[in-house]
Formats: sequence, structure tokens, C-alpha cells
Amino acid sequence: MLEQTYTLSVRSCESHPDIEITFKHVRPDNLSQAMLTAGKAFRQVRVTADETGEIIYDLYMDADWFYPTLTYGQVIDRLCEICYGKV
Repeated sequence: MLEQTYTLSVRSCESHPDIEITFKHVRPDNLSQAMLTAGKAFRQVRVTADETGEIIYDLYMDADWFYPTLTYGQVIDRLCEICYGKV
């Protein structure tokens, strides 16, 4: 039996630049850390189950309420490391 994996989608929700990135086949043991890290730069973070397509987690923050603590580049590098073990 294959282990359930997840897709993590992040979006900047900005006009310039509008960044949207998808990390596929994320293992469950990496998911919590990836979600927390993504929210440090991206206003929208969504997780879906690869097998069923079910939305597991969906967070959107309005620009007036969002205060990033890392840059997009920093978070993308960290997510590559967390999700796939490489930068």
C-alpha cells in the first residue's frame, strides 16, 4: 500500500509579482513544517490529498492582516528542503 501524499500550493496574492507554486507528493511527516513555513511569506496556503483531491487545509490572509516574516525566495528554498530534501 502506498503512503498518502499531499500537494501544497502557495500563492502570493499580489499583483506584482503574482507567484503561485505547487509542491506535489509531499509526505505527511513533512507537511506540518511545510505549511507553517509557507505562511511566513505567502498569503494563501492550501493542502490537498493527492489520492482523493480533498482539501485538507486552506488559509487565506487579507493584505491588511498579513505581515510576512521571510521573503518569497527564503520560503521557496526552505520548502524545497522540507518537501524534497534539496534546495
